[in-house]
Amino acid sequence: MVDIKIPLVRATIEDDDVKSTILAVSEKEFSYGKLARRFEEDFARYIGVEGGVATNSGTAALHLALRALNVKKGDEVILPSYTCISLLQAIHYVQATPVFADIDFDVERMEYNMDAEDVARRTTKRTKAIIVPHLFGSPARIDKIIDSGIPVIEDATQAIGSVYKDRNVGSFGTISIVSFHESKVLACGEGGMILTNTKDTLDRIRYLADYAYEQPFLRFEKSTTYPFEERYNYKMSGVNAALGISQLKKIKQFIKRRKELAKLYNDELLSIESIDLPDPSYKPNIFFRYMVYLKEKNPTDVLAYLLRHGIEGGRGVYPPLHYYYKSGKMEKYPMTEHAMSHLVSVPLYPSLTDNEIEFLINCFKDSLKDGL
Repeated sequence: MVDIKIPLVRATIEDDDVKSTILAVSEKEFSYGKLARRFEEDFARYIGVEGGVATNSGTAALHLALRALNVKKGDEVILPSYTCISLLQAIHYVQATPVFADIDFDVERMEYNMDAEDVARRTTKRTKAIIVPHLFGSPARIDKIIDSGIPVIEDATQAIGSVYKDRNVGSFGTISIVSFHESKVLACGEGGMILTNTKDTLDRIRYLADYAYEQPFLRFEKSTTYPFEERYNYKMSGVNAALGISQLKKIKQFIKRRKELAKLYNDELLSIESIDLPDPSYKPNIFFRYMVYLKEKNPTDVLAYLLRHGIEGGRGVYPPLHYYYKSGKMEKYPMTEHAMSHLVSVPLYPSLTDNEIEFLINCFKDSLKDGL
């Protein structure tokens, strides 16, 4: 078994984050309550939308978003093949049909997001929603997709803090969702949130997220007949919310550090002719990941070399979602296939130490040498 010295992702949790969480426990704020509501208000204000509903995961948030849009069996939902499998899981929860789209490919801007023109080609009368993730910290060209008039679920998880066309990522979608898993930009351990500007939608989502939401108000009624609807226990705990409140206060310094590391990586790697690098001066990119384009080396060879030295690298997304379907023909997604063949990511997060950074950069340089 390999001893991982530098994981691909690591939460940046500091002493004051822990203290905030301990305080929440001491106040017996274990379950959904005032801390979760405060986190909802703080985060919605930061993104610039009317309100939010905190959930126990990003997948739960997406499931609720699809339910709120009344997506059901027989409907189609467009999403990129080059994205996290959790999006596909949520579509299956509502028994809808996933329709995969290809991606843009811009190494300098690190834009490996949905291709708006390909989305338009795959839109049909059955298309009920489009899920638009902002991958790796660089925003998708979501405005072009919104123009279709079809409801857009914006997944802002990997680009929290990014500004696109003078608006915060997460403020564009009909509904927006985020994940606060420990591997994400903001780490609550586990958790997610749904954001929207429509009060009726917020009320509907809050109702669906808590199957006992109205129970305290029914105790004095005498009716023996009530309607039933499938609902869930998707609430965020107060402990996770306390961590989120503390983390949100540090978002600017987190992003600043990510961009500093991206520039440092570029300064050290720019002279290597066998790779192409993202441009740290592209302001919208918050560098949730640092994606390197390999002109010659096979990604698996580079990742295997790093792993032998205790460094966990990644391929951005692997496998792409169309690999899960036997009918998926690879030629339909040429840019996704190109990403599979040429992109690797190396660890980049605020909690990296100077010694880890030096070791990581040296190992990555070595992994690109001939004969390794």
